[in-house]
Amino acid sequence: RAATGIRQQIAFYASTPAYLGVLEIHGWEGLHGDLNAMSKRGEWQAMGELIDDEMLD
Repeated sequence: RAATGIRQQIAFYASTPAYLGVLEIHGWEGLHGDLNAMSKRGEWQAMGELIDDEMLD
């Protein structure tokens, strides 16, 4: 349950342009566009599902 909340929080930050550089460092820049679009559609719950176990580590 805690992991779900953490995934959603990471997804929220990763959806913002300010964090694109951080994603690029890790090779996850492709995720930004999807998360940004989802945030604009209000798909907050689903955004966390895009954050995999590797991103949690």
